[in-house]
Amino acid sequence: MKKLLVIAVGLLSASSLFAGNNVVVSGTVAQVATLNVTTATFTTPDPVAGFTDQQVTTVTERCNSKLGYKVTLASLNAAATAQAYLKSVDAANTDKINYSIKYNGSAVTLVAGSATVTDVTAKTAGTGVTKNLQISIAAAGADYNADTYSDTITFTLTAK
Repeated sequence: MKKLLVIAVGLLSASSLFAGNNVVVSGTVAQVATLNVTTATFTTPDPVAGFTDQQVTTVTERCNSKLGYKVTLASLNAAATAQAYLKSVDAANTDKINYSIKYNGSAVTLVAGSATVTDVTAKTAGTGVTKNLQISIAAAGADYNADTYSDTITFTLTAK
């Protein structure tokens, strides 16, 4: 019994020699929450004739939050409505050309001019995830004034 006690005391004494000599190694990884939108300016082929699922751009989502992230898109013209549309910069021209949106192949439903198009609970791969934005315009004949029509779609990525 005494031998065991002496060994235990010896181990305690040896371990106390190293107390306070710890080295902490740490590093901080900065949060990455970015969107890269390519081919951001798009001219519709023929809004009068209409077209379906015309690719407008690609969007690369990149986020390293372990809780995931959310991407929303908003149509400037739609504002507080549920309908995206192209309009003239000429205030005297009140024609509107309605269009629909697909993001990564799924139809987008606007609520008050915006929609959540990605909502995930994990980070992306280091290079991100690339998705397509497509629009469709129904054929309308020659019912529109001769003019240039446009809309601006804004993407926002928010880390959780």
